[in-house]
Amino acid sequence: MEINFPSSTALNVLPGRCLPTVIAESDVRPLFDKDGAIAEDMRFHDKPRLTKAMAISDSFLYGTTDSKLFADMESLISKLSYGAYYTVARRMFEHFKLSRGGQFADELLNELVSQDVSFVEWCNYFFRKLSEWIKEEKGNVCNMKKKTIQRFSFDCFDHRWHGLGIMIHQVQAIDVELLEFEMNEKNGNYKGKVKIHLYDHFGLDKVDVEKGHARYTQPWGSEDGFKAWWILQHYRWCKPFLTHIEITKSFHSKSNN
Repeated sequence: MEINFPSSTALNVLPGRCLPTVIAESDVRPLFDKDGAIAEDMRFHDKPRLTKAMAISDSFLYGTTDSKLFADMESLISKLSYGAYYTVARRMFEHFKLSRGGQFADELLNELVSQDVSFVEWCNYFFRKLSEWIKEEKGNVCNMKKKTIQRFSFDCFDHRWHGLGIMIHQVQAIDVELLEFEMNEKNGNYKGKVKIHLYDHFGLDKVDVEKGHARYTQPWGSEDGFKAWWILQHYRWCKPFLTHIEITKSFHSKSNN
C-alpha cells in the first residue's frame, strides 16, 4: 500500500536530519573473526601447521603445479554454479587467480542476491525490527542507537548448486545504512530508504576445506577443488578478498488512517 505524504508544511513532516548513518550491524565485522583477530580465511601464504588427522594434510596436491591447482579450482566453480551465477563465479575466480586481493563488487551479484529467497527472508526479519525501533523512538531516528542484527547463509539445496553457496555461503558481516527517513507526525506514517551492505570472505579456513565436500553433494572428485583453493591461498600466493554487496531498499509504515 502506498502512503501519501502531502507537501503542505502544516502537517509537520519529521525528517531524519542526521542521515545518512549506519543504524545496524552484525556482531562479526568484515576481515575479522568473533574474537577480533584477522579471520583465518583472509590469511594467505601463512603455511598453517596441519595435523595428520586433517584430510588436507596428506593431499598429493601440495606437490603439484599452480596450473593444475587452478584447473581443479576452476572445475569446482563450474560444477557448483550455472547461468548468471557462473558468470559472477568466474569473475571471482579470476580475481583470486590474479591475486588482486582488496574488495570485489559486481552489479550482477547485487542483483542475484537481491532476488534470492534467503535475502528476502532476512529483509522481512530486518524490517520488522526496524519498525519496532522506529516505534520505540517515536520516529526520531537520530536518537536511535546502533543495533546488532543477525547474519544469514545461502545454504539450501539450490544454493549448493546454482552458485551462491560456493561464492558466499555464510555472510560474514552486515551493515545497514539509513539513507532517507521522514515521518508525518499527524498520522504517524513514515517512509524511508536503506542501503544494505553484505560482506563475505572469498577464502578458506581449515573448517571450510575439511567440510567442503561433505557440505555439498558434489560430483566425484570435486573435493580436489577445495584442496586446490586452500593450497593456492595458504601455501602459494593467491590473496583472498572481501566481497562487498550493496542493495538499496525502500520501506514504509502501514497506514494508520
